[in-house]
Amino acid sequence: FSYIGVVSVPVLWFLFALSYTNRGRYITTRNILILSGLPIAALILAFTNEYHSLFWRNIYIDPLEPFMMTENYGIAFWIFLIYLAFFTLFGVFLIVKNIFKKKYYYQWQGILVIFVAMSPLFLSLLEIFDIKPYSNFNTIPLSITIAIVASIFALDKTRKAMIIPIGTDKVLESIEDG
Repeated sequence: FSYIGVVSVPVLWFLFALSYTNRGRYITTRNILILSGLPIAALILAFTNEYHSLFWRNIYIDPLEPFMMTENYGIAFWIFLIYLAFFTLFGVFLIVKNIFKKKYYYQWQGILVIFVAMSPLFLSLLEIFDIKPYSNFNTIPLSITIAIVASIFALDKTRKAMIIPIGTDKVLESIEDG
C-alpha cells in the first residue's frame, strides 16, 4: 500500500508547483484526471505485478547484503520513474523561474521548496541505481526526514512572515481617529 503515496507524488508536486507559482488557473478537474492517468496505471500494475512482472521482474533477499531486499525493475517501473522525474523537474523549473521575480525572503522560501522536492528524488535515484554510501542503509526514509525538516523550517518562516501583516493591521484598526 506504500505505492499509493509514491504514485501520487508527481501529480501532487506538480499541482503544488502550479499553485505556488500563481498558475492555479491550470488546476482543473480535467487536468488532474489527465495527470493522474499514468500514476493510476502504475498503481494497478504494482498491485497486480505477480501476474505480469511489468513493475518488478523479481524481488529477493540479497545473500551478499543480509536483511536487504533487492528488486529487478520492469519496464512499467522505468516509465513511471521517467514520469515522476519529469514532473518533479518541471515543477522545480516553474519555481526557479518564479524565484527571480520574488523579493529576497520569498526567494529563500523558493529555494527551500526546491530542496524539499529534490532531496527525496536524488536519494531515491541513488537507491534505485544501487549507488549506496552504506550497504545496509536505506536512504529513502532519510530523504523523507530531510524533506520534512526542511518543510517545517520553510513553514515556520512563512508563518512568522504572515503574522506580522496581520498584527500590523490589528494595531492600525485599533487606533482611533482624532
